[in-house]
Amino acid sequence: MQLMEIFETKIDKFKNKVMPNPKLSRGILNSEGFAFCALADHLSADLIVESGICNGGSTTIFGKYFTNVPIIGVDTKTKMEVIVRTSIFHNVTLVNGDGNVMLPQIVDVFKDRKIAIMIDGPKGVEALTLAGKCFNNDNVVMVGVHDLFKSLYGKLKTDRVMFDNMKLDKFITDDIDFVKKFEHINDGSSDPRHEKYYSKEFGGYGPTIGFMLRGI
Repeated sequence: MQLMEIFETKIDKFKNKVMPNPKLSRGILNSEGFAFCALADHLSADLIVESGICNGGSTTIFGKYFTNVPIIGVDTKTKMEVIVRTSIFHNVTLVNGDGNVMLPQIVDVFKDRKIAIMIDGPKGVEALTLAGKCFNNDNVVMVGVHDLFKSLYGKLKTDRVMFDNMKLDKFITDDIDFVKKFEHINDGSSDPRHEKYYSKEFGGYGPTIGFMLRGI
């Protein structure tokens, strides 16, 4: 099955389970959350691990969509508002710690799981290094790295160049066909930054998640 076919088969499920979903400050776009959920669902992930949860925007999306899949959120210091916001989900566990240390440990402990990982901290090259370390384990079916936008005010970003040159199955959410078909689920976002702002600052649509994929 082609990637766009996967997304087309999952969009109604995402809308029914997650939407409406106002975007939180510094959170991922709904379309980015949809890409993660659709791919992890297709790959039959039975453990979701997130590093860098900030205000809990992505954690909330994952909690709504994966109601019967355990979700572990890791951050150096979890905000009280995130604890309250995610308390409605019986399957979400929040852990204080360094993602560089915690993620490899979690991957090692849950060898019998199919793990989907989202990295939104650390950032940049450090995030890609952590992603590669985790993806080297066969029980990790995918890793998403946030903020892999093409450029910052016209200057190419090293992490995006690295990602684009990786020789593996991958997907990036500023893919033209993906944006055209699914950007509508970002409508009504509470974030004042939108398409023109993203294009000007980031050289593309949205902060952008790059996915390393296994078995697609």
